[in-house]
Amino acid sequence: MNGSSLNWQVNSTTSYGIGTSSEGSNDQGIYTGGISTSIGSANGGSQNFWVTFRTYQVNYGTDNDADLAAYFNSFVTTGTWNFLTVDEFTAGTKTINIEYTDSSGNDYSSIGPQTGNSITISSVTSTTDGSGLPGSQKIKLAIKSCILYATDGSGKTATLTNVDATVRLDNMLGQ
Repeated sequence: MNGSSLNWQVNSTTSYGIGTSSEGSNDQGIYTGGISTSIGSANGGSQNFWVTFRTYQVNYGTDNDADLAAYFNSFVTTGTWNFLTVDEFTAGTKTINIEYTDSSGNDYSSIGPQTGNSITISSVTSTTDGSGLPGSQKIKLAIKSCILYATDGSGKTATLTNVDATVRLDNMLGQ
């Protein structure tokens, strides 16, 4: 982060958790949105890192569980993805938003100019844990460079460079 390795300190009062969430809009049973995965401080701290994959669209009026599982497994694909430029859900677009909260509680987002910046997804592996819960995906991605903009309007920025990450994205469709 900003030319330095990101090093989150974990002590006896801080623990970290992972999670997945879904956000979007519902128009007469047709849901358009994004699915996020995160790692963050569960207590005693504020650092969080989110990756949101947009924009999926499903019809809860006609899609059954098998349809939703198949759609989820085909939603994130390998290749180059662009950063989200405007915070709106546009069906058919494949974009990613990175969000970060630093140890002081300042929030940042990649929404904004990202000239020449993109994310490369090198692999997507569907996984199940045998529990009967909806599946998940193990996603390997790389970010050569990304500007994060403070969401408070202060004009502050932070830069991510040479990021290699593996994230787990749970199937939140049908939830």
